[in-house]
Amino acid sequence: MFAHLLQVQPVDAILLAAVKSRNDAYELVVSASPLLHLTHPKSQPLRRPLTVMLPCPPNPDKREETRRKKIQEHQFRAPCNSLLPSDKVRLFGAGVRANEKSNELLILLGSRDKQWTVLDKIVIRNQQNGLVSFDLIENFDRLLVFRLLSPLQPCHLTALAEELEASACRHSVSVVLQCGRDNPHSVLLAALPSRDLGWELNRLRAQGCGGIVETSSEISLCEGDQLLLRFSGNITSTAFTQSNTVAEPHDRLTFHCQRRNQLLVHLTEVDPFGNYSSPCYKGTAMLYRVTRAELEWRGDKAVLRDEKLLGKPVCKLPLSLPKKVRVIHRPVATRVKICEEAEPLSDALLLWLSGELSQEETALLLSSLRLSRSAAQLVKLRSRDIPSDQAFHILAMWRRALPAVTRHPKASQLAQSLAKIGRPDLAREQQKRDLMNQSSIFSS
Repeated sequence: MFAHLLQVQPVDAILLAAVKSRNDAYELVVSASPLLHLTHPKSQPLRRPLTVMLPCPPNPDKREETRRKKIQEHQFRAPCNSLLPSDKVRLFGAGVRANEKSNELLILLGSRDKQWTVLDKIVIRNQQNGLVSFDLIENFDRLLVFRLLSPLQPCHLTALAEELEASACRHSVSVVLQCGRDNPHSVLLAALPSRDLGWELNRLRAQGCGGIVETSSEISLCEGDQLLLRFSGNITSTAFTQSNTVAEPHDRLTFHCQRRNQLLVHLTEVDPFGNYSSPCYKGTAMLYRVTRAELEWRGDKAVLRDEKLLGKPVCKLPLSLPKKVRVIHRPVATRVKICEEAEPLSDALLLWLSGELSQEETALLLSSLRLSRSAAQLVKLRSRDIPSDQAFHILAMWRRALPAVTRHPKASQLAQSLAKIGRPDLAREQQKRDLMNQSSIFSS
């Protein structure tokens, strides 16, 4: 019967340094191995020892010169045949081969039922390149190896293991929202490690994400936590517009420390006529943190158990979308050429007629056309006693006073007035010129 490996959770030097900075008792700890999670039936003991090999690097502060001095001292102090290969040194459960003497101690801790204990009876062997190995003969849920400069009290070791286990589950991340270089409606949402933020942003730019970048402050997330994306303002996601239920959004980001946590979101405006005083649409992306305890499985998805569990958003990022030049499609109006009858009493005809009339005939025409006395006085003021000008102004004023009717009443009325004052020849010539003008217009 073999134990089943469930998870290897890294414990990096930065995390260890952060925990050590909170308690001076942990200063003797040089490094820690990854947290090894095992699963095995408690009712079935191990039939044979299980050999485990983990990385636990030596003191990184040692300099090359110091190591050379130690090697030289070891060569002069301990000849090769002075110690047998089977000799071992036991210090607080740390088993170190004698031919690989070291001043650093190795301590193994195991956790069973969420209780850490120091396993001082298990021999730990130093391997090459900072690796350590040991043989496991009991069932444990989690295993952890410490490298120490000097012995440390078991209570401090177990407290350090508990703090590391709790801190290893929390990760400081920064949420980055980056628009596409060519498509501003396509936005990449990523939860990146805060300590590697600069390097991760350069990697995203190398992939072609060269738009506007919005970055949040540091957020603490645990393995399996979700970030729910909601929108406010005049910008939303196409997933929300296509969803039938608002309570169950499609845009969510599940955090995993050893994966790339990215989500591609397609944005659209809510009201195309909104933000009329701005050259772009404006909105806000709000992210809510949901822990694993607040999730439940519905089918093959882990969703929020209750919408009321959502608190305040952990971060808010501004959004903007450029407005498009709106093209209004109007029906193309058909150009219709309306053949209207030309004006029968054109200016050219009136000028010709005024040149053929004398001053007495103009006075008679004035009374025949029934113009008012004030109109006659206005004609005298404008024409300055020139007979042809007086006749033209009288005819033009009479033409403006007539209602908009067809050409025949206007032309016939003028012809009757010309015949009445004794000029039937002008009446016939006027009608003839009018007919020629109409025929030339329709032929064109």
